[in-house]
Amino acid sequence: MGGEDTWTEVLIGDAGGYSGPSSPRLSLGVRDVRLLSEILLEEPGWAPVRFDRYRERRREGLRRMRTVAALRAELSAQFGPEAAARRAHFRDCVHEDPDLGIVAVVTHLGPDRAPAWVFDETIRESVLSLKKAVAA
Repeated sequence: MGGEDTWTEVLIGDAGGYSGPSSPRLSLGVRDVRLLSEILLEEPGWAPVRFDRYRERRREGLRRMRTVAALRAELSAQFGPEAAARRAHFRDCVHEDPDLGIVAVVTHLGPDRAPAWVFDETIRESVLSLKKAVAA
C-alpha cells in the first residue's frame, strides 16, 4: 500500500443485517464481535480479504437462526387445529427421538453451539410434517 486510502466495510449486529424479530439479536451482535476479534487477533495484517471469512460465518449464522426462528414460530406462535396438530406431532417426534428436543431450545444456543443437522430444512419438514399431523 503506497499511502492511498483503503476502506473495508465490516458491519456487526443489526447494522450488518436484520436477523428477524424473534432472534436473540443482542447475543448475535456479541457473537459478531467475537468472530471479528478472533480473525483480527490471528495475524497482525488486517488485509480486506481476511474479512471474507467473517462475512461467510455471519451469513451462515444468520441463515441458521432464521431457519430455526421460522420453525419455532410455526410451532409456538400459530393457533387453531392445524397448529395444535403440528405441536402434537413435534412432541411425538421428540418422544421417539429425544435428540430432536434441541430444536425447541436452539434459538437460545445460537448458530455455533448446536449440531449442523438442526438447521437443515429437512428437519423442519419432518417435525412439522403437516400432512402427517393433520391425518393423525
